[in-house]
Amino acid sequence: MSQHDYILDNQDGASFRADINSVLAAIASCNSGPTAPATTYAYQVWHDTTNGIIKQRNATNTAWANLADVLLADKSINGLLTYTNQLTLSTSQATTSGTVKDFTGIPGWVNRITMMLDGVSTNGTSPLLFQLGTSGGVQTSGYNTANTRIGSVSVIAASSSAGWQINSATAASASRGAVTFARISGNVWVGTGTVASSEPAVSWTSGSKDLGGALTQLRITTVNGTDTFDAGSVNILYE
Repeated sequence: MSQHDYILDNQDGASFRADINSVLAAIASCNSGPTAPATTYAYQVWHDTTNGIIKQRNATNTAWANLADVLLADKSINGLLTYTNQLTLSTSQATTSGTVKDFTGIPGWVNRITMMLDGVSTNGTSPLLFQLGTSGGVQTSGYNTANTRIGSVSVIAASSSAGWQINSATAASASRGAVTFARISGNVWVGTGTVASSEPAVSWTSGSKDLGGALTQLRITTVNGTDTFDAGSVNILYE
């Protein structure tokens, strides 16, 4: 990582050579760094290492525009690198034990994530709960969501500030479906999903959350946090 203001000061020969080498290093690395260069120029390129995005300064030198997601070495086909904004399937997790399942290490360039459920159930009746998190941890409050469930047992409608909620009326009810989360701007995410269960019943959830920081993880748990998963599996797909 290297950045420079591209101003060469009057100085002795050795210092001048070191300054030129610093300029060349900044050019070679696309001004890479976790924050933007302090001094900017029109059309300047910057590799934002925090979010994994190559950006370029606009013609009036007033804002950055995203050029492309950074290429990953493990995304290659016949030796040609491809962009990381393609669909990426994570590793499936069995929901046969425990009270939470976390997917961590989500890249900063991701703009949409879908969590998929196949036969997920618990030993209780507490609703399933989906929560987002940053490097500071999973966030358990500040959500603006609502959900509705129509089933053979009852009709339920509720709101939640703890996450996106999918209601269940009976223990061991197997849930299948998907919930998708998309970045609307900055660190604000919206989510919506439909999940069917074996009662039979269908649940819908929708809402939003301002994370206040970059999303890095996604969790599925239950509202009471103590019901234990006993069947099924979950996975995420992101882009």
